[in-house]
Amino acid sequence: SVFFGETQARYVVSSASPERIEEIVRGHGVPVKRIGTVTAAAAGFTVRAAGRVIEAEVATLSAAWHDTIGNIMSAPAAEVALEPALAGA
Repeated sequence: SVFFGETQARYVVSSASPERIEEIVRGHGVPVKRIGTVTAAAAGFTVRAAGRVIEAEVATLSAAWHDTIGNIMSAPAAEVALEPALAGA
């Protein structure tokens, strides 16, 4: 939830006219902050925060999201790392 914690107080909005969205929201007295820009998937995914930069290809992130459970379920038990508390350590 670091990037997309969507509670009642936070919403992620994507718009072709972000300036207009900001104007409307501010007009209602609601704080607003632009946290990023949508680009073509070929440009990759970049996050800049606290002086650090994280970059990844969208295909890599997509595979990680969609394939994780299947990869874990098909791996031999010895290859699946558990939290120490769950492993009885």
